[in-house]
Amino acid sequence: MSVSLRNINYCGYLFSIIYPIVCIVAIAQAEVDKMEEYMTIKELNSFCRPSGYGGGRLCCEEKEVKVKGYLDPINIFDKNHYPMLPYQKFRIVDAPRGDFLEIYPVEGDTSLLFKKLHRAAGLPQKLLYIRGVVKGFDAHTNVGSYRLFYLTIHANNVFFYKDTGPPSKR
Repeated sequence: MSVSLRNINYCGYLFSIIYPIVCIVAIAQAEVDKMEEYMTIKELNSFCRPSGYGGGRLCCEEKEVKVKGYLDPINIFDKNHYPMLPYQKFRIVDAPRGDFLEIYPVEGDTSLLFKKLHRAAGLPQKLLYIRGVVKGFDAHTNVGSYRLFYLTIHANNVFFYKDTGPPSKR
C-alpha cells in the first residue's frame, strides 16, 4: 500500500485547521471551570468576617481573592465623569438589595476599563469576575468603628461573563 505525497499534505492541512479549533474549545471550557472558583460577595464577607470592631486586621487583608458580582450601574466613578474625585471606583452586588463590594482599579488601563463599564451599565445587569487584593479600613460610627474592606485591582483583571441579570429575590 502506498501513500501519496498529496494525501500527506491534505492530512497536514486538515490538522492545521482542526487543531487550533480543538485548542480554543478546550481553553474556553477551562475558563468556565475556573470561573466556578470565584466567590460571591456574601462568601467573601463570611471568609473575611468584617463584623468585628476596628483596630485589628481581618484575616483576608492583603490576600488575593477572586470574586463575582453584578455591576452596579449607578456606582461607577471615573476621572472622565468625576474629575474632582481623588479616586476611581465601581461597585458590584450579589443581587438587588444584596451584599456589595467596592472595587478600586489602581493599575493598568483604567480608562479602557471604565469605558467598558459605562457601556455595560444598562439592563440586564452584567456579571463580572474580578481578581484583586483585599484592603481593610476602619469605618467610624457613633458607637465605635468597624473593620470593613474593599478590593484593589489591576484593570485587566475584570472579566465580563454573560449579559444576564441577577436572580430575583422571592
